[in-house]
Amino acid sequence: MDTIDTKIMGRDFRLACTSEEKPLLLRAIEVVSTRMDEIRRSGKAMGVDRVAMLAALQITYETLSEKNKIEKNGVTNLDNLVLERKIEIMVSTLDVALGKVGP
Repeated sequence: MDTIDTKIMGRDFRLACTSEEKPLLLRAIEVVSTRMDEIRRSGKAMGVDRVAMLAALQITYETLSEKNKIEKNGVTNLDNLVLERKIEIMVSTLDVALGKVGP
C-alpha cells in the first residue's frame, strides 16, 4: 500500500491506496480541494462541513450527469465500472475531509 499526504482546506490527511489507485486519487484530491476552495471563496460564511457537502453534491451531480449521457450513447459496463470507481474515490476523499474516516 502507498500513502498520500495531502492538505484540504488547511487540514492534513494521510490516505492509503494501492499504486494503481494513486494517480486517480491524486486527481480526485485536486478536484475536491479546488471545488472546496471555490465554494469557500464564494463569499458566504460557512463551515467546512457545509463546504464539503456542497462540493460533494456538485461533483456527484456532474459525474452522474456525465454517466447518464454516456449510458444514453450505449457505453460498455466496463466504462460504467470506471465511473463508479471514480465516484467511490471522491466520496471516500470527502468522508476523510469531513472526519468520518480517520487517516
